[in-house]
Amino acid sequence: MNTTEYLEAVKKKYNLESDYKLSQKLNITRAAISKYKKKGTYLDNFTCYQVAEALGIEPQKVIIDIAIEKERNEDKRGFWLKKAREYSKAYSFFGAAFTTSIILKGIDSIGFFGDAVRYICLLC
Repeated sequence: MNTTEYLEAVKKKYNLESDYKLSQKLNITRAAISKYKKKGTYLDNFTCYQVAEALGIEPQKVIIDIAIEKERNEDKRGFWLKKAREYSKAYSFFGAAFTTSIILKGIDSIGFFGDAVRYICLLC
């Protein structure tokens, strides 16, 4: 996702009717929202964290997506694209492992990822 898509996702999730309400939700100014909606202006790290928290996603995902969006150097952009793939794979694996652990062990007895990884292997 890009800067504008993230901002619109927060607006949609919370049914916010104006950029002013969005700015309040993200704890930034209305002027910052206007700035971010202009082409060539990107979310700063604070706002990435605010957006991630509002959407219930990992901040690293937002930060990496914005780094990809703003990077013009192809080598550096390639680096961020690689990190996005690695992050996606790792998050998917541990998310699946954690979910499987909940299913197999019950939510009251969830261990750290070590237990989750052991239990996911039962399904492999």
